[in-house]
Amino acid sequence: VGVSYARRLSNRFSFGANVKYISEFLGEDRAENFAIDLGTLFDVGVRGIKLGMNITNFGGDAKYHRDQFALPINFRLGAIVEAYRNERNTLLVSFEGSHPNDNVEQVALGVEYNLLGNFSLRTGYRSNVELEDLDKVDEPFEGFSFGAGANFRVSRVRAQLDYAYSDLGFLDNAQRFSLIFKF
Repeated sequence: VGVSYARRLSNRFSFGANVKYISEFLGEDRAENFAIDLGTLFDVGVRGIKLGMNITNFGGDAKYHRDQFALPINFRLGAIVEAYRNERNTLLVSFEGSHPNDNVEQVALGVEYNLLGNFSLRTGYRSNVELEDLDKVDEPFEGFSFGAGANFRVSRVRAQLDYAYSDLGFLDNAQRFSLIFKF
């Protein structure tokens, strides 16, 4: 259960927070805790560059019976730049770095080409930094992904259809479809 609040503090800077109550059961044992998620977004004002940062699950340790453990805190930094824009086309490039306290660091790079605001082609790559650098595994947990999307109208309702394919390394692949209606 959580309560969220977000606000644009200026025409370039936004801030958001989420306070949540976490409850987990393991057999007869139960762990309860409160945590907070914080995020910011800064619009640089040049070439559509936006910088974002968030931290999730920031809080005290959870406790099962006698055992204590840290919540899975994750710190992320990201950036997006409008690499090209004219009246018909847009090319966006994004980067994200992720530092979880209970897993390996990841970096991701993505590119989206949008035509007429109605059709999009996307591709990206996500890498587990430590595993690949240390040659601990033969293949990364995630690799290339690609997808496409289309915006259209159904009567007076705007809709969006998206498809994405992600290579999950030794876990094979994932294919995702989404259909969104905007009222």
